[in-house]
Amino acid sequence: MNGAAVNRHVPVLLADGRAQWLLLTTPLRQALESQRCTAQVVRSEEIAETARLVETASAYKVVIVNLLYPSPGREDRLEPRGLEIIATIRSRERLADSQHPALVIALLQSAGDDDLERRAKGAGADKVLRWSELAPRTAGIKRLAKVIHDELSRRELIPLALDLEESDEPGVLTVIDDVGRPNLCLLIVDLAADLAEHRVERAKLGYVAPGASGAHVLRADLTMANGLQRTWLLKLSDKRKILKRELANARHVGGAYGSNLIIGYLSRHPVSHAGWHAIAMAFAADAVTLRSWLCDPRSAGQVPGVLSALFLGHGLARPYGRSTLAAERAIDAFFLPAFRRNRVRQAVAQLRPLLSETRAARVDNPGEIVQAIGAFVRYGRILGVEPDRCPGRLRTVAQHADLHGGNVLVLQEQHPQPCVVDLASHRSQHWAMDVARFTTDIVMRCLDPLAEGHFWDRWPAWRTTLGLLSRFEAIPDDPRNPAAVAALRWVVEQRPALLPLMAEEQRWQWHAALVEQLLRAACREELPTPKRVLGLVGAYDQLVLAEAAMGKLSVAF
Repeated sequence: MNGAAVNRHVPVLLADGRAQWLLLTTPLRQALESQRCTAQVVRSEEIAETARLVETASAYKVVIVNLLYPSPGREDRLEPRGLEIIATIRSRERLADSQHPALVIALLQSAGDDDLERRAKGAGADKVLRWSELAPRTAGIKRLAKVIHDELSRRELIPLALDLEESDEPGVLTVIDDVGRPNLCLLIVDLAADLAEHRVERAKLGYVAPGASGAHVLRADLTMANGLQRTWLLKLSDKRKILKRELANARHVGGAYGSNLIIGYLSRHPVSHAGWHAIAMAFAADAVTLRSWLCDPRSAGQVPGVLSALFLGHGLARPYGRSTLAAERAIDAFFLPAFRRNRVRQAVAQLRPLLSETRAARVDNPGEIVQAIGAFVRYGRILGVEPDRCPGRLRTVAQHADLHGGNVLVLQEQHPQPCVVDLASHRSQHWAMDVARFTTDIVMRCLDPLAEGHFWDRWPAWRTTLGLLSRFEAIPDDPRNPAAVAALRWVVEQRPALLPLMAEEQRWQWHAALVEQLLRAACREELPTPKRVLGLVGAYDQLVLAEAAMGKLSVAF
C-alpha cells in the first residue's frame, strides 16, 4: 500500500454555529490535508439542521458537536442539546449494526463543567474538548486535526499513513499484537516528525530483543519521502517513565564511557499513542546483537577485541573500581523480591522431576539441591551459613544493570565494534552483578544455542563450563561453540579488570551474584528446559562455592 495513493478522504460534519468556525473551517481542512488526508467539512449552524444531517451519520467519519445550544424561545439561555445529537448518532449506528462508528468530538464552552463532560462521554462522545484548547487558534486546530487523523487511523477508518511491510518473525508479530498495527505506524510517524525527518513512506521491522519490564526492541528500516534510507532501533513500552528514565540516563552517563560505546539516542522524549510509548536510537544497518554474534563460529577470532572495547579503557569496566560503601550488608544485595521468590518456587516445582530423571539431568542429590535453593530464596541462607554470618558490607559501583547479550550490539565493520543499548536500569549496584549477568547470559543463550540446547547430552559439559568460569579456571576448547567459549575465556583472563573489588574475602559475593542470576535464568520459560534446569543446579553449585569461600574446604565438581 502506498500511503500517498490511497483514499484518505475525511468527511467532517461540524455541528457548531459559533461565528468563530467561519474563520476556522478552512484551517481545519488545511490541517487535515497536512496529515495527508483530503477533507470535506460540512458546517451546520442550527440544531434542527444538524439532526437532519445525522440521520445519515454514516456519511461522516467525524462529527464535531457543540454541546450547548440556545434554548427554544430563549436565545439568552443555553441548554446541552448537543447530547441529543450524540445520542442520535450512536442510536442509528446501533440500529444499522455499524462496524465503523463515527468519531464524535464534543466541544465545551469552557473549563470546569465536569458534569457535562461526563454526560457527553456517557452519550457516546469519543473525545471532549474545550474551546479554549483550540487557542492559540492555529496550533489548536492543528492539534484537533492530529487527534482526528490518529483516531481514524487507529479505527482503520482511513488507511495507515505508511507501508508497514509484513513480517513472519514471531517477535514482530507479538509486537503488532501488543501495540496494534495502527499505533505502531503512528508512533513511527510521530518519531520522524519529532526528529524533523522527512515523512516516512515505508517501514520494515525486525525483532531485536525483549527489553526490561515488558518493553520491545525492534529494528526499523525506513524509507523516507525523499528516498533516503534510515535505520532506527525502536524501543516500545507501555510504561512511559521507563523510557524517560532511559533517556535521562543516556544524557547522564554520556561522558562516563567512550563516545562510540553508547548508542546514539535520537529522541528527546518519548512519543505516545493509546497507552504505548516509543523512543528511537541510531542503528547501523549491519548490526547484530552480541548474542547472535557469539553464536556464529566465525566470530571467535574477533571476540577479544570486541570485549576489550566493550569493557576496558573507556568501556563499561571503567567505574568498576570506584565503589561506595553502603550501610547494608553485602548479603542484602542478593535477597530476591517477593515476586521473584514466587517465580523461583514455581520453577523448582516444575523442574524438580527432571533433576533425578535418568534421561535428563541425572544429579545424585536432587533433594539437597531443592532444599538449598529453598533456604536461599526464603531466608538468604547460603547452605549452612545464616545471613547474619555472611561477612562484609555492601559495596556498589556504577553499572549498566541489565548487561546481557541482547543489550550489546556488534557493528560488523572490518573491525567489529560493540555498542551498548538500553540504559533504563543504569545505576549503582553490587560490584559483581554486571559480570554475573553477562556471563550467565552467554552460558544460557550462546552455548549450543540451536537444537542442541533442547537435548540433554550436552548438559554435563555446560555444568562443567559454568563451574570453571565461576572459579576463573581454564575452559577447554569446544568446537561446537568457539566464539562463546572465547568470550568466557576472555572473562577468566580479565578477571582483575572486570572484578577489581574481588579480594579473597569477597569471593563468596561473586558466587552469590551468580546464584541470583542463575535462578533468574531458571524462571525464563523461553529458554530450553535443559538450560533452565542448569540454572537450578548451577545455582546450587554456586551456593556450595560461596560457602566454601567463606572458610570451608574447597569443593570441585
